[in-house]
Amino acid sequence: MTPEPIFQVASGFMAAKHLFVANELGVLTHLAAGPATLDDLAQRVGIPRRTRCILVDAMVALGFVERQGERYQNGPVAATFLSGRTPRDLWPFLRLWDHFSYPKWTTLAAVCRTDDMAFEEVDFTEAAVCELLHEEQAGDGTSPMP
Repeated sequence: MTPEPIFQVASGFMAAKHLFVANELGVLTHLAAGPATLDDLAQRVGIPRRTRCILVDAMVALGFVERQGERYQNGPVAATFLSGRTPRDLWPFLRLWDHFSYPKWTTLAAVCRTDDMAFEEVDFTEAAVCELLHEEQAGDGTSPMP
């Protein structure tokens, strides 16, 4: 018996945040254009080399990106669901989870102590979710789409 399951659950938020940030910055969308070095990604994405290396290598460790030598490319799951090039792209949902749902979960301890509602008055209809996504995108100017 080992504590491995505990460590996996406890560190899961780090994996999620790496995925959310890679999605937000368009790393996987830019890799959809083809294999790239970190320097290639610097020109496409515009983030510093150190953090670019950390982020892209995290995507490799999570299995979304493959590395061959100095070149990185999307793995099959990222190419299908995170590249912005298929009708099954999950970019909007990751954005929703990162900008709306994820911050709410940081209040779980207070919610449990006080019996408050973390997600009170939330409209999860398709129209409301689409409106939220468009407001978020318009508000900060970020979109991974090239």
